[in-house]
Amino acid sequence: MKNFSFTGIILLVLFLVSGAHAQFFNGPESVIYDELNGRYLISNVLTGDIVQISDAGDTTFFDRSLARTLGMTIVDSILYVADISGLVTFDLKIDQKITTITLPGMIELNDVTADTSGYLYITDVGAGKIFRVRISDHFYTTIVSGITKPNGIIFDAQNNRVLFCQFVPNAPIKEIDLDDLSVTTVLSTSFTNFDGLAIDGNGNIYVSCWGSHSIYRYDNAFSLPAELVSSGHSGPADIFYNLLVNILAIPNYYSNRVDFITITVADVDEVYSWMPLTVTLSQNYPNPFNPSTKIKYQIPELSFVILKVFDVLGNEVGTIVNEVKPVGDYEVEFNASTLPSGIYFYRLQVGDFVETKKMMLMK
Repeated sequence: MKNFSFTGIILLVLFLVSGAHAQFFNGPESVIYDELNGRYLISNVLTGDIVQISDAGDTTFFDRSLARTLGMTIVDSILYVADISGLVTFDLKIDQKITTITLPGMIELNDVTADTSGYLYITDVGAGKIFRVRISDHFYTTIVSGITKPNGIIFDAQNNRVLFCQFVPNAPIKEIDLDDLSVTTVLSTSFTNFDGLAIDGNGNIYVSCWGSHSIYRYDNAFSLPAELVSSGHSGPADIFYNLLVNILAIPNYYSNRVDFITITVADVDEVYSWMPLTVTLSQNYPNPFNPSTKIKYQIPELSFVILKVFDVLGNEVGTIVNEVKPVGDYEVEFNASTLPSGIYFYRLQVGDFVETKKMMLMK
């Protein structure tokens, strides 16, 4: 793996959400961007409210039924919210709450991220645990325990790992290797109280620090010293990097505002050797299958990806992916438990690229 140089990075700070918007915020904790509806969603830890800000800048409440909301992530059109009551889900197609997933042993769920293989990862700052939840059936396991105040968490597709930070003095950044679920420290620091993590399209890692009220950036291998991205924040919490427009969103817990920073990388010395050069679609495995199978694909740039399944008559029987995805390798699962045995076709569409492959369901 090769490292990016940070030379030539231009930062423009935009304080878009303050003043009149402050009435909507009470301890803003987490930010996520809903591509389906063109809006940012911001959680309030002190009231439980979730606020929405449209691309046009209109600010309203998205939901006011929860008690203490923290981290959020979106998978397909489902919003997952870490709340004091559990992991709460919303359908963003209709803006309605679906269910609450209660994790035995939880105390205070904090942040949540998702990998590309159908799993969620949730930190519990109170219990000192990290849970893994399978999206398809909400089956959960505790994969990390005995960790002091695990906080921000992010999936790093380049290295098939989950990174998390801790809200402690000399805050480290640690990784969970998703091949064997082992935990190692990838970075030891002298900073105090890391809160949130984010990752840009080049694999650079951003971390928010309450000790200095600042945002720092590291290269993906953590081989270079921390670079100060911005300062003067007030309790910077669960940050979010919007890959569509290269904007870093920073909720400020103490000052009830959200800062948006436009980041432009002007000069890049090298490129990552892991990046795929073309769109590819692999044969599903296992094949034949019953009732589920996995499909791998890769894309060389940020793209809108559509992956659907059809029967032999050309009728659509399932949509697996229908969203913007960053560059990388992906593996998704298709569950055909409600379908009869037979031949099916799965089709990947990425821009002008379209490819269809055949698979067989045998029950």
